[in-house]
Amino acid sequence: MNESLINSKSILIVDDETDLRDILAGEFIHIGAHVFQAGNIMSARNILENNHIDLVLSDIRMPGGTGIDLLNIIRSKNVFSPPVILITGFADITLEDAFDKGAEALVSKPFNLDDLIGVVLKFLTPIEDRLTEVSEGMKKIQPKEVSFGRGGVTVSVRIGDNPVLVGEMISFDFIHDGLSFTGNGICHWIKTRTESGLSVMGIEITYLKSSSMNHFLKLTENRSVVSFIPSSEKLIS
Repeated sequence: MNESLINSKSILIVDDETDLRDILAGEFIHIGAHVFQAGNIMSARNILENNHIDLVLSDIRMPGGTGIDLLNIIRSKNVFSPPVILITGFADITLEDAFDKGAEALVSKPFNLDDLIGVVLKFLTPIEDRLTEVSEGMKKIQPKEVSFGRGGVTVSVRIGDNPVLVGEMISFDFIHDGLSFTGNGICHWIKTRTESGLSVMGIEITYLKSSSMNHFLKLTENRSVVSFIPSSEKLIS
């Protein structure tokens, strides 16, 4: 874990549970972060408007507004920054919907603190340095349709006798608008189109070939792509 990435970064923790906020703040301060705390959405908005924030950690259920409300406010102003990690102890939102609304991650309570720190470090890393996790021996898919998000893709594929499972690492290779995309990713959700027999899956990209990285960055920076990974309803050819 490269904790130097967090040094001097500004993190906003939003939660109405003071004890949890203090625990998280203490951990992040200990490894070098500058931490802001808010107990509600109004306070969080004030902090965001008056300070540079590198990453937001927000609970979902709070009085006076939810973490989803805060996410919508942030993404309406900037689709890229700051990264938003939602935390919940309830079934408030599906992972697919959280990604579609622009969250970078959805963490369930109770969580392992080291795992949470790992997620924070991941999204404090520039995307061109983050998508370097090359893996071998994975199942390979060749998508028929693709919709791009800022951190992943939603694809439709025809699954054979060796189906992809949620949580499984896969490799992909496809052409989109004449450009080649080759890389790896982790499958976060799968749905079946009964009328076509195709499976639709949301994939968080973990590695892109260098030429594909250039294509991906140009594709996403020239569009107002709010979704981290688009929902299945937004799949386009």
